[in-house]
This record gives sequence, C-alpha cells and structure tokens, in this order.
Amino acid sequence: MSEGGRKMLLLEMKRRLCTRYVLFSLLGVLIITIGLNLIIVSHQNGIVHSLQEEAVYEGDIKEENLFLALRKVRDEKSGDRRYSSQVFIIGGLVNNYPGVLYTERKVEDYPDKYANEFYQCWRNKFEFLIKRNLPIKEQQTALTKLHEVKTPFARYPGYYLYYTALDNIQVIFIIILFLVTFFASGIYSDSFEDESMEIIRTTKLYKTNMWIRILPVIFYGVLLTLIATLVTVGMISSVVGLKVLKSSFKMIALFTFGNLSIGQAIAIMMLAEIIGIFSLSTSMGYFSFKTKKTTTAIGIGVSLSIFYMIGSKFVSLPAIKYLFNAIPMVSSQVLLSISSFSINFGIWEPYVIMLENFIIFILSTVALAINFLLDTNQWYRV
Repeated sequence: MSEGGRKMLLLEMKRRLCTRYVLFSLLGVLIITIGLNLIIVSHQNGIVHSLQEEAVYEGDIKEENLFLALRKVRDEKSGDRRYSSQVFIIGGLVNNYPGVLYTERKVEDYPDKYANEFYQCWRNKFEFLIKRNLPIKEQQTALTKLHEVKTPFARYPGYYLYYTALDNIQVIFIIILFLVTFFASGIYSDSFEDESMEIIRTTKLYKTNMWIRILPVIFYGVLLTLIATLVTVGMISSVVGLKVLKSSFKMIALFTFGNLSIGQAIAIMMLAEIIGIFSLSTSMGYFSFKTKKTTTAIGIGVSLSIFYMIGSKFVSLPAIKYLFNAIPMVSSQVLLSISSFSINFGIWEPYVIMLENFIIFILSTVALAINFLLDTNQWYRV
C-alpha cells in the first residue's frame, strides 16, 4: 500500500471507529459477556472441593474407572463427587437422544455394560442415529467419519461449565452480527446521502478509498468477537483453569464427529464468526453501494438474518439448507452444527458453513470490484 493509501486507511479507521456507536457497542458487548458468564461462575458454591474430587479421574476416561464409579453410586449409594461425575458421563448414553436404544431413567437401572463397554455402547447408538437420521447417500460418509473418532475421550474437572458458556458465546455472536449489519450499512450510502461521493469520485485514490472503507467494519467485528471469546474463556478459566479446554467436546455433546477438544470447538466457533464477519461486511458493502440508502441496506441485512433465524427452524429440505448456510448469520450458529452430526456434500456441516460464507465473501468482493469499475467508467463518460 502506498503512503497515501496508509494515511487514508488511518483516517478512515479514525473516522469510522472513533464514534459513540462503536464505543457503546464495545462496552455493551463487554458488559453482556461479563454479565452472562458471571451467572455461571457466581453459582459454583463449593467448586474448589468438587474440582479436587473430580481430579482423581481427570484425563482419559477409562472403562474400569467408569465401572468402579457405577458400582459405588448404583450399588453402594455413594454421594462422592469423584464417582457421581463419572456416572454422569455414563448417563450421556441414555440422556443424549433419549429413547434411542438405551431407555433407563434411573442410575439404579443402568447395566454394567454401560460402564465396562462404554465406548462400544456409544458407537452402537451413534451408528443407529446415523442410519435413522441421515439420508442413505450420507450414511456411508458419516460411518467413515465415526470410525475416525479416537478413544478414549478426555475429561478434566469443571468441563460442564462450558455447557452454558458455549451457549453464551453463541448468543453474543448473534448480537455481534446484528451490530456489524448496522455498522456496515453506511459504508458507502452515507457518502451518497450527504453527496460527498461526488467529490470522492474525483480524487486520485478513489478505488483505494472504496476498498479501505470496508476494513474498519471488519476490524470492528473481529474486535467484538475477540472480546466475547476471550472474556468468556478468561472468566471460566479463572474458576476451573485452562486445562479444562483439553476436555473432549464429546463431554458437551456426546454424539459428535471428530476428535475436537472444547478449546478447539471454541476456536472453530470463533473462526466461523470471523469468516461470517468478512462475508457480512462485503455483502453489506454491496447493498450499501447499490441502494445508496443506509436504511434500505439495513432492511436488507436484517431481513436476511431474520429469514435465516426463522426459516432454519422450520425448513429442513437439503436445497433450502444450502441456501441458509450461505447467509452470514449462520456463522454465529455453528455450535449447533458442531453439536450435531449433519453431513453436506460429504463434508461435516461446520466446514460447509465456513466454506459457503467464504464463497459469499469472494462473490461480494468481486461484485463490488465490478461496480466500482462501472461507476468509474460512467463517471468519466459524464
């Protein structure tokens, strides 16, 4: 970038980011993040003692330990946290997708095989779910991915706090995308509305100026994403430590593909959100440039997001689902895809979501480039 371009970038960053909207939204996201996670950490009475008890069996989940814990709780009615935390894992076989294969309602009814054959029971139910819930053409791919899952799973004390913490991140990511939608709606339209675009078109660095305008929006969205993610992880880690991030994500959602840890799942959520921000920023830039009206651009952006949030709850047709996955708002919901076992085009759905949003980013960038070129040529002809 030339010296003039760098100066223009700094001026544009200052113009767009040093505003009340940005300041209040940054503080708002920070307050919401702290508030939601404060509810988690402030209700953990006796957490230190519980963590010490759970640490007895931290690391790889071994079937012999599960069997010992089941006998202690089921047969001896032990209330020790070290044993009940292990039996909770066994309960996942029954309570995740309840009524499928394993239907016991009480720990007292759990057979020994749930513990000493835990991983085989898990595979049996997973295979049943795949054959019941996925189209035939996707079943073989799903079964192949299932066989790639490595056992034993890992578990570290306090992982269950992330049941709620991950949902908190997802909620905040939705808010962030709406904030980015409003912020990005005026990328170009504000200059059309105040008629300053007529002057900008005559400058030597007109095209550079057009591209630079998108960067503050992307920076803003990424900054909000980092705040939401890092503050959440920091607050939970202040209670249970960072080691818990090495726990298998299957402790959160037992019947999932891959060998992700909780930390890796959070990284995928954050990456998907950032890709969604890139996609949303450029597509909103296109709407802003084409409509030349901020309110119209806002209407289009918000309508698309609401269309996804409502439509995806009621429509499950594959062709429509591919369409939904191209809407940037879906990137905030990638946790739902990580927690399920959906396959699209032979690819795990979280990767499909990121791929489709990246394609939208490329297409909207190309569309903007074409429109900048046409606008320049039209201006010179006039």
